[in-house]
Amino acid sequence: AGLFRDMAVRIINNLHERDKIPIVVGGTGLYIKTLTRGLFEGPSADWVLREKLIGEEKIHGTGHLYERLRKIDPASADKINPADTRRIIRAIEVSLKGKKAISELQRSFTTRQPYEFIKIGLYRERKELYRMIEQRVDKMMEKGL
Repeated sequence: AGLFRDMAVRIINNLHERDKIPIVVGGTGLYIKTLTRGLFEGPSADWVLREKLIGEEKIHGTGHLYERLRKIDPASADKINPADTRRIIRAIEVSLKGKKAISELQRSFTTRQPYEFIKIGLYRERKELYRMIEQRVDKMMEKGL
């Protein structure tokens, strides 16, 4: 997402220099959010801690790290899928290394944006969106993926 933001900013700057108005179309929420709000990076990866956490999950079973995160940072646990071990580990790692919950660090993160954005989007209920995705995957499977 950070690389996308860097590339997009260069293109937007180029368009502005030529008195053009950029229109960004498509993308996932992560990429649009990264472009419009910046990217919270947090402390650098601690591979020793990550290996230790993975070991804990193996010893104590699935869900152990999620419950640990819930105790450390309930706000982040509410936003992260209990099966998303990678994000759970990162949230625990940042909270332990940063001495504050990752959700608190993310809330306090601000970056001055050089542009004013107008966002226009389409919204679908999550149930409907998943139904459509499942339909599309079924069709792809029928065609041999």
